Amino acid sequence: LLDISTAVNASTTTFLRGDGSWQSPTGGGASLAFKTISVSGQSNIVADDTADTLTLIASGDTTITTSAGNDSITIDTTITTVDGGNF
Repeated sequence: LLDISTAVNASTTTFLRGDGSWQSPTGGGASLAFKTISVSGQSNIVADDTADTLTLIASGDTTITTSAGNDSITIDTTITTVDGGNF
């Protein structure tokens, strides 16, 4: 059994295997769901790594606002009543 406290040569890109050797991980890892989310006239919300860009476009009485610091999007409408007709 290896005494982990004596293991040396650690780095941020390797891990200690059960046999006591340092190895680099292989394969992919988790990725972010987005790179940039943009709303016209608002601050972009940017992910920390590469991915696609999703652009939201408001229409009619709907507005879209972003909070880049909170990584959030607010979608609001000024419609206060809904007609009982068909949608």
